[in-house]
Amino acid sequence: MKATLLSLLACSLALPLAACGGGGAPAKTPADSPPADRPASTKAETKTDPAFASCHNAFKPATADKDVAADVAAMAKGCADATKMTKLGDTRTGELSDKAPVSLPLSVRAGKCYRVYGMSQSTMQDFDITVVDSAGALVSQDTTDDVSPVIAEDGKVCFKTADSVTLQASAGAGSGKFAIEVWSD
Repeated sequence: MKATLLSLLACSLALPLAACGGGGAPAKTPADSPPADRPASTKAETKTDPAFASCHNAFKPATADKDVAADVAAMAKGCADATKMTKLGDTRTGELSDKAPVSLPLSVRAGKCYRVYGMSQSTMQDFDITVVDSAGALVSQDTTDDVSPVIAEDGKVCFKTADSVTLQASAGAGSGKFAIEVWSD
């Protein structure tokens, strides 16, 4: 009786309703959790190279918000000589608001390194990209407050094992159209 009373008290005071068998919000999956709550991934490591940061830091979008896909392609191509990487698959595009993040699946191969380039309209003052592995651990995340995130800012993310990762695109502030390209060696 005492244990049951304590459990009821815990459910009513501290624990979310869903954890106590009630309705409430659905449980978060690992890919839905904020990056701060995630352990570091053991499936990948970031390798740094100062030339990788300098190739995109000076990039200025040419289309004045009209074609973010063209702008992200130009930014990524401007880094091709430094990174020795090529584009993987199609450019991914969409629209974001500060309340609705978008998750995009990506299969990665063991022994391969990747960079993720993003571009959004200037109406999204802070476009963020986070890479999460299949276990929900943080592979890498954008740490800038701008419209052109790159993962990894000054390097590349190299995978020790093949995995199905999730690219999480979110608007840290504002809303608008976005485009993402993934490049690999």
